[in-house]
Amino acid sequence: MERVTPERVIATLHRAGINPVLMGTHGLAGYRSEPRATQDVDVLVTKRDVRKAVRVLEEEFPYLEVVEGSVVVRMISPATRKPLIDVMKPVSELMRLGF
Repeated sequence: MERVTPERVIATLHRAGINPVLMGTHGLAGYRSEPRATQDVDVLVTKRDVRKAVRVLEEEFPYLEVVEGSVVVRMISPATRKPLIDVMKPVSELMRLGF
């Protein structure tokens, strides 16, 4: 099983023509001096790119289980049951302003 990294997630989305916003602690990591509590990669994509983003990430990380939610599509490790990637849907006005 290959490691999920922010760089790999972003590169995969860029190759598909999707420009995500890196969210969560990975997005703040440059400003933090303490270690991260979680290791998942959170990305925000436009509403029109949600399905495409999930599809290309499934192709890149076929071992992850996809769980659809109302505000996020989680890609979960079958071994640990922990989320490794969250594709966030722009459900609030604040999130949409990011684009």
